[in-house]
Amino acid sequence: MNGKVIPGTPIAVDFWKIRECPNARLFFLTHLHGDHTVGLSSSWQHKIYCSEIIGNLLEEQYEIDPSQVCPLETGCSHIMYIDTDQIEQMTVTVIDAHHCPGSVMFLFEGYFGKVLYSGDFRFDSNMKDDPLIENLSGTDVVYLDNTYNSPRCVFPSREESQRIILEIIHSHEEFSVKIGLRNLGKEDLLVTIAQDLQEWIKVSPAFFQVAEILDLPDVFITGETDARIEVVPFYSISNKNIERWNKEHPTIAILPTSLYTGLEMSPFCNQDNVFIVPYSDHSSFDELTDFIKLVKPRSVYPIINDMTRGPFGISISDRADVSVFKPYLSSPRKKNPEIPDSVKRWMFGNRTLPPSRPLNKKPLALKRKRSLQSLKRGVHFDDSMEDFSEEKTKKKKILNNKGGDDKKSGPEDKCVPTACGQNVGQTSDKENSKGENSKNSSRKDITNPKKNKVEKLKVKFSWRSESERRSETSSEHVQEYERHEASSNMECVREQGEKEIERENSPQGKKHSLKNFLMYVLDTDIPEIRHGK
Repeated sequence: MNGKVIPGTPIAVDFWKIRECPNARLFFLTHLHGDHTVGLSSSWQHKIYCSEIIGNLLEEQYEIDPSQVCPLETGCSHIMYIDTDQIEQMTVTVIDAHHCPGSVMFLFEGYFGKVLYSGDFRFDSNMKDDPLIENLSGTDVVYLDNTYNSPRCVFPSREESQRIILEIIHSHEEFSVKIGLRNLGKEDLLVTIAQDLQEWIKVSPAFFQVAEILDLPDVFITGETDARIEVVPFYSISNKNIERWNKEHPTIAILPTSLYTGLEMSPFCNQDNVFIVPYSDHSSFDELTDFIKLVKPRSVYPIINDMTRGPFGISISDRADVSVFKPYLSSPRKKNPEIPDSVKRWMFGNRTLPPSRPLNKKPLALKRKRSLQSLKRGVHFDDSMEDFSEEKTKKKKILNNKGGDDKKSGPEDKCVPTACGQNVGQTSDKENSKGENSKNSSRKDITNPKKNKVEKLKVKFSWRSESERRSETSSEHVQEYERHEASSNMECVREQGEKEIERENSPQGKKHSLKNFLMYVLDTDIPEIRHGK
């Protein structure tokens, strides 16, 4: 895309990617070649300032809303506001670029100084006497067409190229002639050929429509009518097509282009029936130098960047180097102009530009977030079990020491859980005497009805340090206790199961589904029976 947004202004020229220029408000179009209209379509919703010819083509070819087309007369200066408050003004001078039908250069003059956007143009000696060109002297910035900005890019004038083409056609009177052209441009060349040879030139329906819009002389035909001279798409000139055409009738092909000028290779160099004539609508290197000498700007910027590739992918980055014009430039400005407040309001609206600050912390997106899967599930044998308990009450401390005093476990002790509110390995007589009471209490607390669901067995754990358990128990007491505990727990579970069966057989209990009963069984923690040695 060969377009620019002029810094410090709301002006964009041949730039149609609206998301990349949010501060642009005034859009200008130099001409309708494809590389200058990237992003422009029938859905465009902003005013487009262009020449009258380009305005007609926009409405007919691109179907742009006529209310969005603002044609400017070529060869005149126009005054327009560059803010919504109608305080700041600028002058826009429209100059014929001599590139293709309707192509123009724009000279902007305002608070930002004097800026010339050349677009694609062909400079010749006849333009030196134009008063508008003379007014370009002292320009601050020039955006230059650098298509052939290389000392190797040397080619004749268009008049000389026309003469060469006419000689080729005259020397092949018995041959059909195929002229390869792009969509728009070189219409003047075709008119000259038709008038000189007094022959019709066959074109495509689209080209014929453009010729009618441009009001060209009546020298073109279209449709099924045959003609010796025919305009074909540029890319259709190939060895395969030339061979096919010559099987039907002797044919020659002409490519009026300077596209391969300055390169070390050229296509069709071994073809006798293909002629490449350096007819160009761009300025040669010498013509660009003459233009810069005449204008003497303070600075020059290339329109085509150094990333652009030439034919066959050949790098032409050296053509973006405009330092060769440095000897012809005027002294640079000491200070860049400030943007008026009214223009800022139009460009930025309510948005303010925050001052740039270094990034002192990581972006939020890079912060490590806690995963939802990191929560512990199931039974965990550590001191944090209270965090996962559903009850808010403190756990009961049972299984006192041999002297009857409650023993508190410190955080440094290693704790082991036991089922149904008992600790494994207790040997005191008090505990044996309290066996029946603890069994009854466990029966009372073993279920917890909630929201009309089947009562579920909750297993509570009591904790005791492993060091105390080892110091106060013996192997005999452990075996006796385990047998007693297993039998009491099994009796507890058996009684609970009988209650559940009775509840299921009752009319009210039949409402509960088999699924709820399975959930009850699965949620019931049956202690493991360990047999002593």
